[in-house]
Amino acid sequence: MILGFDIGNTSTSVGVYRRDSIIPRQLFRHDTAGTDDPAFLAHTIRGHVAREKISGFVFSSVVTAVNGAFHTVARDAFGLPALEIGHDIRLNIALNYERPEMLGPDRIVNAAAARRCYGGDCLVIDMGTATTVSVVLADGTFEGGIIAPGVGITMEALSKRTSKLVEVPLEAPPSIMGRNTADCIKSGFFHGWASMMEGFVGKISALYRRGFTVILTGGFSRRFAGYLGFACVIDPLLTMKGIKALYDINRPS
Repeated sequence: MILGFDIGNTSTSVGVYRRDSIIPRQLFRHDTAGTDDPAFLAHTIRGHVAREKISGFVFSSVVTAVNGAFHTVARDAFGLPALEIGHDIRLNIALNYERPEMLGPDRIVNAAAARRCYGGDCLVIDMGTATTVSVVLADGTFEGGIIAPGVGITMEALSKRTSKLVEVPLEAPPSIMGRNTADCIKSGFFHGWASMMEGFVGKISALYRRGFTVILTGGFSRRFAGYLGFACVIDPLLTMKGIKALYDINRPS
C-alpha cells in the first residue's frame, strides 16, 4: 500500500492506496497541529494504518514547518524515502508561472489530477482554507490563476469581530433576500461566494475565448451543487487523486 498525505493548514487527509489506483482505498483525517513532532506524527499515522504493509510514502504540504517530521517518520518508522511534492519533481503538466518555487503544492496536485482525470481545458476551484482557482490548458500547461479568501475563515472572522452578528453555517437561505440577521448572513456568504465563482469562470473563459471543464473540490465544494450558473464537476477526491498520480510518475524503480 502507498500512503499519501494532503497537509493543509487546519487538517491533514491521509489516503491509503493500492499501487494500481489513484483513488484511495481508505481515507482518514487528523488535525495538522502537533504533527511537527515526529513521535506524535508516527503514533498518529500508525493509528490509521497499524495493520497495513506500506511500500510508498508521498505528501503535499502547505505547512512547511511539518515537512521535516514527515521525512523523518517515513525514514525511521517505515524505512522509506518520502516524496515531497513540489515544482521540482517530475510532473504531467508544464508550469507557466513566474516563480514556480512559490507555487503551492496543493495547486500543482490539483492541476496534475485535472490533467490526468479530465483532460482538455480545465479550471479547478479548490474551496478550502483559501479559495484557489487554477487553469490547466488542453496541452498540459498550468497557467496560474487566482487565490482568494476562504469562505470558512471569513465567516468565522465576521462573527468574532462583530458583536451583533452570529456565526451561521454555510448554506443557502430560503431566499436571497434575508428577513432576519441569520438569513442575511447566509445569503451574503453563500450567494456571495457563488457569484464570485461565477465571475471567475466567466472572466477566465472570456480571457481565453474558450470553455473550460470546471472542477470544484475542497471541503465546501459540495454545498454549492445545483446553485451555480455554470456546469461543473464536483470532485472532493481530486487532490488525493493528484497526490497518487504524481507519486506514480516519480515512483522509485
